[in-house]
Amino acid sequence: MQRKREQAARGLDGVGYFVLCKLNDETVKNADAVGKKARAAFVEFPNWRRSQNELRHLRQKVTFAIFAEEDDLAKVSALVDSIFSVLQRPERRNLASWRDKDQFKARVREWSDKLGVHVRSLAVRPMRNKWASRSTAGNLNFSDDLLALDRELTDYVIVHELLHFYVPNHGKLWKSLMRAHLGDYERAASKLKAKARNAQQA
Repeated sequence: MQRKREQAARGLDGVGYFVLCKLNDETVKNADAVGKKARAAFVEFPNWRRSQNELRHLRQKVTFAIFAEEDDLAKVSALVDSIFSVLQRPERRNLASWRDKDQFKARVREWSDKLGVHVRSLAVRPMRNKWASRSTAGNLNFSDDLLALDRELTDYVIVHELLHFYVPNHGKLWKSLMRAHLGDYERAASKLKAKARNAQQA
């Protein structure tokens, strides 16, 4: 996977690479330098998951590191919120990508159980021009390209498809359910569209 190779080449752990990817996705200026400061902050506050005091100081340092390059405070605040909303989820171990198909499928099963959707068959395979597909019989297919993506984006694809078993369109009900389960899902949708455009142009 390209992302795994890049992560290894940069010598970054999962959290460091995840933060760098978020900075690049939001086109933060001097993302590498900002990412380095952010990684130093995580080292400085290693107990941030268990200590609210450390978490507060860590968020402040990450915010200041980004704000030094971006003068839009609203954008910076939203980005920091997005980063920590993902990092604070207990199931998020390898944040940059998925270890393998089985780990991805386990995530699909978690969401299907949560949403009460019966999945008859589940496959992860090469697909052209789409991230996923489903059938009314309960068969789900996901593109293996998803394995290299940030889990925030793959959660969007998973929940998107599972909710279509209840709501076959993208109307108000579907949107309200997406927002209830994922919050600002439009953000992930925009990023996926951008990645699809970039892949087509490559």
